[in-house]
Amino acid sequence: MELNHLQSFIAVAKLGHLTRAAETLHLSQPALSGQIKALEENLGVTLFERSSSGMSLTTSGRRLLEDAQRVIEAVQQLTHAAQRLRGQTTGTIKIGTVLDPSILQVGELLALAFERHPQLELELHQVLSSEALVGVRNGTLDASFYFGHRPEADLDAVALREIIYRVAIPIAWADELMSAPWEVVAERPWIITPEHSSHRALVMELFHDRSALPARLIEADNEPVIINS
Repeated sequence: MELNHLQSFIAVAKLGHLTRAAETLHLSQPALSGQIKALEENLGVTLFERSSSGMSLTTSGRRLLEDAQRVIEAVQQLTHAAQRLRGQTTGTIKIGTVLDPSILQVGELLALAFERHPQLELELHQVLSSEALVGVRNGTLDASFYFGHRPEADLDAVALREIIYRVAIPIAWADELMSAPWEVVAERPWIITPEHSSHRALVMELFHDRSALPARLIEADNEPVIINS
């Protein structure tokens, strides 16, 4: 039995279609079909029911799928253990990202990580800053970018850069509001990001420091909507 045959079995079971699985595995369709047939002959059971709409697991196939996945996972763990013994960093790191990836220079981070640790896999997850800290605390994220002040003592943080935010107003309001007190500015409707977002906290802190509160809040989580409104 060959490991690539098990990987092919898992891919076809997941996608339910020979052509899509072949594309994912970078194999020709006949080659993938041959691997599945060889595995079925080796195991002595039929793994799939074939039809014009695709391939579905048989009862035997469903029972053996989890075993096949465990075999692949065990081999991966063995490979990672051997690589660690050779001094190579392996495994998967889940990183939370906020804001625009270009601001965070995520591309440069990925390029540097792949150069220094080619066996390391990075998973990027777009989150709010509040979700980022929760994710690091509960282990769903290994690390995360976030926007805001230093977190509590249970987390370590490194300041990367300062970002300047400005209050944007329609040009038609400029003459009235540019020199107006904050009590007047607060009477206008404010477009604000959802609750628990760092941007919302920043705006509310801005008002709090000036002993004012916005009279009306319009919540939006899409940057183009915020800008064009």
